[in-house]
Formats: sequence, C-alpha cells, structure tokens
Amino acid sequence: MGSRVGCHLANAIRDHAPVQGLVCLGYPLKGRSSLRDEVLRELRTPVLFVQGTRDPLCPLALLAEVRPAMASRNDLHVVQGGDHSLQLRKRDRAELSVTQEEVDATSLAATLSFISELASS
Repeated sequence: MGSRVGCHLANAIRDHAPVQGLVCLGYPLKGRSSLRDEVLRELRTPVLFVQGTRDPLCPLALLAEVRPAMASRNDLHVVQGGDHSLQLRKRDRAELSVTQEEVDATSLAATLSFISELASS
C-alpha cells in the first residue's frame, strides 16, 4: 500500500509542498471489488510505475487503460515475471537466465534514470 499512500500524500500536499516525483513499486491498482485509479487520475506529480507481469494487484492491461487518463507524466518499467513484490519465481529466473539481483539492478537503473530526468528538468 506504500505506493498508493504516496500518491494520496502527493495529492494532499501539492499546494503546500509539491512532490517532484513518485516511484511506485508495485502499485495496488485492483482492490477487492473496485479499481483504485481515482488517486492516479488526480495526480499532478510525475510517477514511475515499476510493475511485475505477474502482479495480481496490478494487471498491466488495467494499468494500460488508466495511464492515458492520468493528468501527470507517467512512465512504466516492467519486471518480466515479477510478482507484486517484483520477485521472480525460480523457474522464471532460469527461463530468462537472470538472477533476482540482476532484475533488481535493472529496476534500480530505471528508477535512477527517472529521477535524473526529473532533476534535470
């Protein structure tokens, strides 16, 4: 829920202390019976979504429907085979010939690139 809370906080303080950017590691878009997209549509803060392809709380097809409706810049880094915690199963790591550390390093590089772009603009 940290990603969702961060989005709510950025919206709540936007007029007093604007947040320069958000990195959402596994955003919980899908609730028990609803889509949790209202806060995303209200965001004015640039956001990077780091999402796993096996995340049941944020199916990438649903996120793809929400992103164009967002007012803020929003980027996506996909973790192939990643779950909600961005972890790969052993068989996925073997199939992709990667270690979890390599996957994490790629996500970190995407995050640093996003932050660098925001800092330079």
